[in-house]
Amino acid sequence: MKLELRYYNDPILRKKAEPIEEITDKIRELAAAMLEAVVENRGIGLAAPQVGHSIRMLVLNLNDENSDDPEAMAPGHPMVLINPELSEPSEESWGAMEGCLSIPGPHGEVERPVKIHCKALDIDRNVVDRDFVGWEARVLMHENDHLNGVLYIDRMERKARKKLEPSLKKIDSRYNSRK
Repeated sequence: MKLELRYYNDPILRKKAEPIEEITDKIRELAAAMLEAVVENRGIGLAAPQVGHSIRMLVLNLNDENSDDPEAMAPGHPMVLINPELSEPSEESWGAMEGCLSIPGPHGEVERPVKIHCKALDIDRNVVDRDFVGWEARVLMHENDHLNGVLYIDRMERKARKKLEPSLKKIDSRYNSRK
């Protein structure tokens, strides 16, 4: 299954995704294709709405450089999370630059909690119930935002976001005018 990325201003990116009721072969096929797409596009995370599916599934594919937690998933062992529920954000937060496969090019600083708890299902219907820390938490929160119709630019300071507007207009014109 070849997936097509959706880009800034595509309406699906602003829609709240629907829960997955059953993990079917189609869902497994989509998850595998999303993992391929995230690697192919040199990303570290991808949410189903970014590839045109308004369902609550995301994939994470971090590497050694992006993990601060010894309990974090091992590099080369990507993770599929279905119907993730995030809770218990740490009071401590940190700002870091974020980018997005759906907003190619520009990056912006986003403040996020250092730690977040996640409860979800994996692709084999096993319960994932654990804390995510550091970069792993940041990527999880970024991708989970996509499931709620939120983009990283929405979390930037107003002045910084304003500076990205010319780039955002170019992205919209380049990718969405051909539809």
